[in-house]
Amino acid sequence: MPDDQLSLDDIAAFVSETLEDDVLYLFGSGGSLRHIKEFVGIDEPTLLGVDAWYNGECIAKDANEPVLIDLLGNYPKAKLFLSVIGGQGVVLGRGNQQLSVRVLRMLGITNIQFVGTQEKLHALEGKALQVDSGDDALNQEISGYRPILCGYHDYVLYDIAYSA
Repeated sequence: MPDDQLSLDDIAAFVSETLEDDVLYLFGSGGSLRHIKEFVGIDEPTLLGVDAWYNGECIAKDANEPVLIDLLGNYPKAKLFLSVIGGQGVVLGRGNQQLSVRVLRMLGITNIQFVGTQEKLHALEGKALQVDSGDDALNQEISGYRPILCGYHDYVLYDIAYSA
């Protein structure tokens, strides 16, 4: 197994090198995404909040639902990075309530990139990642095999499930 910190460095380098101009990037909560936020240049990024990045600068820290809705209304192209919560296997539904159904619908599920080191995925012992957005239809749309960014240009297809 590769070292978790090296994997995070690889993921952060890849994300940093592939950021596009004129795209709003929302970085969710967690230690992995905080590492990525620091790597792209966000000073003192939030650990538990959503930070927004646009054209090389942080435009919002610890954004709540109204701020995210406002940002998504003003920036037509947006992407969201969500990480696997270590030990739990949750990608959406715990600790990120600001990512409401309305925010996720405005964003579009095709604009969500899941991030998790191979170590975190391996620790799940084959159990599916969990999603609970609060909306059964949205949960079903997100469920299924999704690419998880787990290294430098390295993805693993992993099952995301919702148990109603």
